[in-house]
Amino acid sequence: MSTIVLPNFLIVGAPKAGTTSLYAWLKQHPSVFLSDVKEPCYFVRGYQGGFHDWAEYTSLFSDGGGYAAVGEASTAYLPSPESPGWIKDAIGDVRIIISLRNPVDRAWSMYSWMVMEGFEPLTSFEAALDAEGIRKASQAFHTHNPEYWRDYLYFDGGLYREQVERFLEAFSNVHLILFDDLVAQPADIFGGICRFLEVDASVQPEFTAENRSRFPKMTRAQYSLRSARDVARNLPVGRKPLTMAAESLMQANVRHGTQRRVSSGTRARLRDAYRDEIESLSRLLGRDLSHWLA
Repeated sequence: MSTIVLPNFLIVGAPKAGTTSLYAWLKQHPSVFLSDVKEPCYFVRGYQGGFHDWAEYTSLFSDGGGYAAVGEASTAYLPSPESPGWIKDAIGDVRIIISLRNPVDRAWSMYSWMVMEGFEPLTSFEAALDAEGIRKASQAFHTHNPEYWRDYLYFDGGLYREQVERFLEAFSNVHLILFDDLVAQPADIFGGICRFLEVDASVQPEFTAENRSRFPKMTRAQYSLRSARDVARNLPVGRKPLTMAAESLMQANVRHGTQRRVSSGTRARLRDAYRDEIESLSRLLGRDLSHWLA
């Protein structure tokens, strides 16, 4: 019988904090094996589109034998309370990499990405923030939407302290980085991660930025186009041309769109709402995060 290869490290989030870039950089390292599927999200209950079968999940790493570091990247693990204990029970005390971003910027970036991908029907960030309480409390919303329901919790997703603490309590090797540093000093941050994974830190990948968001020209239409694409994919006949047509229209809608910024008023309101959380996280990590409040 062949030996099952299990990951010995995980990139767990936060969403929209540079994990896609980090994943792309680490895939270039000759001693690192990362699953070809980013976001398998096996250790998250009810994740749409994720891997739910253990054999299917472990098959992602079947070619990882002989690599010093074997891993995957699923940002849904960080905000999901069940994930740390489940990971620990299933694959042991693996190394954990967490990337955090200014929660105001992360919330806006997450909303922008959700709109771009056609997952978010609400056409204003403020409306989505106002809807968050209802969405969080609604079991129907948790199970009947096109994306993992926690991804719609733009404010709640930035309440990092409890999320990080769960992983610190479950695992003995946790490496935490900040998105600010990843952008400003990619080589230094990458070298530190390599040392954490005990692989050659002199390797220099191509430091490209990945997964940037752009608002579609017609935000509501993007949601409708995604819905039409998903319906077309399930048709018994003629699904390929209809799916391709919907995808082409989605891409064109984004291509003719724009970059946007969160309004100064909403930014100030969110910064005040996050103040206590940021100060608490700063104490937990022993790191000054006051620049997030500037």
